[in-house]
Amino acid sequence: MKSAPNYYEALNLLRQRLDSADPVIEQCLKAHKDKSEVYDDLKHSAFQEINSVLIALKGLADTIEPELNTRPIYRLLEEFRNNFEGAESVLISHRDPRLQEGGKPVLANSNELASLIFAAVEIQIFLGVKPTVAEKTVAEDSGMTHDKVQRTRKRFRRKNGVQNRFIQMADKFIADAKNSDTELFYKSIIHIYQSFIK
Repeated sequence: MKSAPNYYEALNLLRQRLDSADPVIEQCLKAHKDKSEVYDDLKHSAFQEINSVLIALKGLADTIEPELNTRPIYRLLEEFRNNFEGAESVLISHRDPRLQEGGKPVLANSNELASLIFAAVEIQIFLGVKPTVAEKTVAEDSGMTHDKVQRTRKRFRRKNGVQNRFIQMADKFIADAKNSDTELFYKSIIHIYQSFIK
């Protein structure tokens, strides 16, 4: 069963994401301007931070008005992901403004969203729930099957199972949850996941 959206949880998550993203993005822009050797490392961190902000922004918009059409935000996330993975951009970063045909990774099945599920399980475990029970709880709350939650967790825990940036993304969610109202943060993560798959 889907949990009801909570405006204050979503707003708090967006506030945290903005506060976290701002210095990283500014450092990245400065490193690029200065042609600093740290730019290559910072640009990956900045990409993750921007994605987190957009995810939280979409989550907040969905709590304000559940019937609001937030698909453009979803499409922008897809476009950023395409660009980051080196795939052809359709909407941004091209000389010809005409739309072009091209395959796109499906965000609903992506590691960005899988990182939310992995983080949710780990947060439940942090709250004192046994791993199998935590997986079942996340499955029930998210609408994902228990088997898929279990496979996602195994993949994130396996060496080289997921690219490091997605593990870092999940670790950031987990750390934020531990440093705030953990149960409310868990609900926010579940809501964000649900807002992308509905």
